[in-house]
Amino acid sequence: MKLDQLAKTWNAFGERDPMWAILSREDTDGNRWDAEEFFATGRAEIDRVLDETREHAAIERGRALDFGCGVGRLSQALARHFGEVHGVDIAASMIERARAFEQSATTQREAESRVGTCEFHLNERPSLALFPDGHFDFIYSNITLQHMAPALAHGYLREFCRVLAPSGVLVFQLPTRPRIERSRAARLGWNALRSGYRLWRRRVKGEPVMDMFGTSQPDVEALLLEHGCRVVHSEQGEMDDWYSVRYCAVRSETA
Repeated sequence: MKLDQLAKTWNAFGERDPMWAILSREDTDGNRWDAEEFFATGRAEIDRVLDETREHAAIERGRALDFGCGVGRLSQALARHFGEVHGVDIAASMIERARAFEQSATTQREAESRVGTCEFHLNERPSLALFPDGHFDFIYSNITLQHMAPALAHGYLREFCRVLAPSGVLVFQLPTRPRIERSRAARLGWNALRSGYRLWRRRVKGEPVMDMFGTSQPDVEALLLEHGCRVVHSEQGEMDDWYSVRYCAVRSETA
């Protein structure tokens, strides 16, 4: 999937049903997510991730990046722990809603529990050129890289390494392969059928469609190491149809 198609797809999700697109729970389809419950899931996720990450790396509480921020579910949660949080997304509709939620009454009530601020950026480039080298103490991305073709995802991983501070920590999730095991012929047939169905939904019905992609764990670790970061911890993630890994990486000692 090319970058412009990715932006078009997620902009459509942001206009139709952004919370469900971000966190697709069956009983919340059709704009049925309760906003306070939705953002509470972000706080629980970030609290858990930070606690687990500190077992493997020290985290400075300066500046954090939420890559694929959507409407700010995790950005707002990160602002409870970091002095400055930047949320980045490719979809203008998502960024518009993130800024609106940031000004909402719910956020204002929670302001006392924050240590930092949130700023949201629309980024339609295959890079993070809007940020300088070594800019972030903590970078987090979850259920985002999986929706873009590997060439794009790998480019952003290289950019994570570039904008990570020398003492920074990078945590992200990326699938490796589908759970269903098939023969090569069966995989080719299934992929052709799935591609045709997705094309029909896009072209005929005009619906946005979430694509899924994976990268093997050895390839991810090699890419990071090539660009100055090393994985200090990894663990299997929770996905129904794919094997997935969450990575924790820091600057390589030889970088």
